[in-house]
Amino acid sequence: MINELVQKYPRTSIFVALQGIDFATTYLGLTVLGAHEVNPLVVALIHSIGIAGALVMFKGLGVLMALKIAETKSLWRANIIYGVVMCSNLTVLLYHFHKLLKLPGS
Repeated sequence: MINELVQKYPRTSIFVALQGIDFATTYLGLTVLGAHEVNPLVVALIHSIGIAGALVMFKGLGVLMALKIAETKSLWRANIIYGVVMCSNLTVLLYHFHKLLKLPGS
C-alpha cells in the first residue's frame, strides 16, 4: 500500500519524508546537542507547548499544506527548499557533535 502511494504521489511522499527527517534532526539538535531553533514561529510554539508538541504541530501543518497542493510544481520547489534545510540541519548537528566529542587539548 505504501509503495502504491509513493508511486502515485512521489512529490508528496518526498515532502512527508523530509518533514520526518526535519523533525528528527531538529528534535535531536534542540534536546541533546544544544542547538537553537531559528524560526520565530516554532520558537513561540516551543515556549508555549514544548519542543515535541511544537514540532509535531508545525510538521503536521506542513504535511496538511502539502496534501492540499499535492503533485504541483510548488511542492517540487518546497522539496528543494527542505532539501537545503536538511543540509543545514545536518551541518549544525555535525558541528554540535564535534563540539560534544572534542577532547581537551586537541
